[in-house]
Amino acid sequence: MVGIALILSMSGGLAACGGSGSDETVPGVKLPKSEASELKLVGVEVGDGTVRDYSVYEPGGTPTAAVVILDSFSLVLTEAQHPRAILLEEAKRSGFVLVVPQGIDETWNAGECCGTALMQNANDVGFLDAVFDDVAERYDFARPQISLVGWSGGGVMAYRMACEHAERFGAVAVVQGLLLTKPCKPAIEVDLLQIHQRGDAALPFGGTKSSILVPGGVLPSVPKSYARWLTAQECGPERSESAGPVETTTATCRNKTRSQLVVVEGGDENWPVGTGDSIDATALVLDFFEIERTG
Repeated sequence: MVGIALILSMSGGLAACGGSGSDETVPGVKLPKSEASELKLVGVEVGDGTVRDYSVYEPGGTPTAAVVILDSFSLVLTEAQHPRAILLEEAKRSGFVLVVPQGIDETWNAGECCGTALMQNANDVGFLDAVFDDVAERYDFARPQISLVGWSGGGVMAYRMACEHAERFGAVAVVQGLLLTKPCKPAIEVDLLQIHQRGDAALPFGGTKSSILVPGGVLPSVPKSYARWLTAQECGPERSESAGPVETTTATCRNKTRSQLVVVEGGDENWPVGTGDSIDATALVLDFFEIERTG
């Protein structure tokens, strides 16, 4: 079902935490007004009859790709540092559709994590299913033209969608996230990229037994989490290469799909942008999605 276009100025929506504080914003939206006005708010009906919103940037001309970004709550990032804002600038330059589903209090019910959405048992899988249906119909996009990326808690949710609904998108990227979904049994193979900075204190690279993000406090290490994905995708041996503080391992998986893990020494929980960071996550993600960048 094509969603109902509700409002062009986004009078509700992206309730970010920790915005820049000085930018003029649309009420309820922590994007600068100049950027928020370029996004359209769309409502989709979830299976239980409720309507939830996603925001979308539509470039001129005839776009050939869409990126769905699952952003997350943060106490430390300004709005300009959030991946939704970074990817919006890239979408304007490179001409792809950017889709920003709105999590409850910027959290996602990834099954084992996180925050308000988990506590309310939000039907986020049903919501995202409706978003993918709407995007595919609205732009006449086939599965390979739609990619999913998640950051932090959104990355945990992206992994859940890859485990449970991989048929919705052609590729998925996880930045500072973990695979917590149990069991993980993708119905169809899908290309996956994971990027993780070792300095992330929220989702520690080595795991923890005292996290406030999950019931019981236990988070697996990134290698253990990623190994579960490799098993689920029936991947072959990994090939590793290092360049300074960055180590990349790549595996060929079922039906010649790819799984790739990029580990960065240092860093923190942010979305790396290249300036002062060892990598540019936007460049890596869009290259992995085979979306041509401009500028």
